Amino acid sequence: MVSRHTTDSAYLGPVDGYMRAADGSSIENNRQLRPDRTMALQIVITLAGFFLLAAIWLAVLVSVDTEQRDAKLRAEGTATNLAFAAEWQLNRQLLATDQILQSLAAEWAADPVRFEANGWRKRVAVPDDLTLQIFLLDARGSVVSATRSELMGLDMSQLEHYTAQRSGRGKALFVGPAIRWKTSGRWEINLSRRLQREDGSFAGAIVATYDP
Repeated sequence: MVSRHTTDSAYLGPVDGYMRAADGSSIENNRQLRPDRTMALQIVITLAGFFLLAAIWLAVLVSVDTEQRDAKLRAEGTATNLAFAAEWQLNRQLLATDQILQSLAAEWAADPVRFEANGWRKRVAVPDDLTLQIFLLDARGSVVSATRSELMGLDMSQLEHYTAQRSGRGKALFVGPAIRWKTSGRWEINLSRRLQREDGSFAGAIVATYDP
């Protein structure tokens, strides 16, 4: 005969996933662990989503910043190229203008009495994109010959393209500042070369009005 032994010890043992205590109550271990695991998983998912969103925003910001810098560099490069092109064009036209003035000064020196500014384009080679007006100043700074009739007789003795040549001893090219005419509103630059007699004395200046 098997005797039954009863005890008042703590618990009888696990049965079907429950821990049964001596007083008859049960503890559901699996059901206690599941809420903790679920909450931890939700926290992990939330943090992962947050970091993923932050990474996306960071990538967008970096991309936008890179595009802006590239656009700025391209704009700066274009502006630099345009500046070089404009400078090259200006230098080329100023050189052509100086060559014209030298030719006309030599023509004047050969025959000062019969020199005429009109028709100068027929006597020298001129680039198609070069717009010039030519006039001749005597030793006192008065216009005695010009391609623009309204300039005839004007006193330019106080203007730089005359005074620079009167005070100069050589035959250097003078390039004046840009001037805006009140009548036409156009910007012009006056370039001049010294005219002198055989004895080296000052005889006036040959001037080209350059329209940039």
